[in-house]
Amino acid sequence: MSVIILSQIEGFHLLLLCDIIPIVINNNDTPSAKSFSILHEIIHLLLGQTGLSDFQHSTPIEKFCNQVAGEWLLPSDVIEEKRMVSGEEGIDEVKQIISSVCQQFNLSYTMVTTRFYHQRLISQEVFEELEAYYTNKWKESRQHKKKSVKNTNQRGGQAFIRFREAN
Repeated sequence: MSVIILSQIEGFHLLLLCDIIPIVINNNDTPSAKSFSILHEIIHLLLGQTGLSDFQHSTPIEKFCNQVAGEWLLPSDVIEEKRMVSGEEGIDEVKQIISSVCQQFNLSYTMVTTRFYHQRLISQEVFEELEAYYTNKWKESRQHKKKSVKNTNQRGGQAFIRFREAN
């Protein structure tokens, strides 16, 4: 039996016996991460292959879909042409470069970090450090969002303007 934790799923699609093929995306993801997930799932559909990944035990099809989506969103030739990372930068400089690329191309930190690693622009050690750093930042932002929603609910929810009809 397999257990799937919905909060950890980035996206999935259902192949149904009808004309509609829904793609479900994790609403907790950032918009830039959602675009990657949607493209990843479209690649599954084009291949007619299903798959499930937990990031630590990816299957070959998951790795392939990740690579194609990553290449589509941030092509290797763009990375090489712009000489984004030389390999001589310190970790803080690499973070600044990644942040700049994320803003310029509207991509997630994790996706850009992974592309830099696959292009051999950063070492595995730097990749792992950055991956942990961006994962922690994402978790902190989720906690902050949860707290702000909780505070809003404690104050009685969102304020709404009410109009009265004149009698």
